[in-house]
Amino acid sequence: MVAVKELADSAQAQANTAFRASQTAVAGSFRTVRDAIAPAVEPISTAAESAYESVQNILPKQIVDVLPSLDDVPTPQQVTTTTFDFAEKALASQRELADRIAEFLNPEPVVAPAKKAPVKKTTTKKKATAKKTVAKKTAAKKTAAKK
Repeated sequence: MVAVKELADSAQAQANTAFRASQTAVAGSFRTVRDAIAPAVEPISTAAESAYESVQNILPKQIVDVLPSLDDVPTPQQVTTTTFDFAEKALASQRELADRIAEFLNPEPVVAPAKKAPVKKTTTKKKATAKKTVAKKTAAKKTAAKK
């Protein structure tokens, strides 16, 4: 039983170490991506607005009316809200998975069931049966049976 506990403790320690390492890696990756795209957000937004205005001036009126307006494009706040809502749901599901793994690696201790007292068997006494009386064989039947 001690070896199993030591094995479970070792597995849990390894899982904790791996989890912390993955958290650090994900956080580092997130910071790298965030830092890489931050300078490009404003110029891209400005370029998109300029391109839309240019297209409106060049294309005929019938086509411009069919094109979606910038009002239909989500705002940066809506994009941020949607993105973080998704991230929260993803993190919640990862947390649930990690909790299940931790529960699997550290189950409740198994308690040996208490020994039950032996069950006494009740015996019923056999009823006394009357002996059958066997008729005695006559001398003639005895001789016939011996032949």
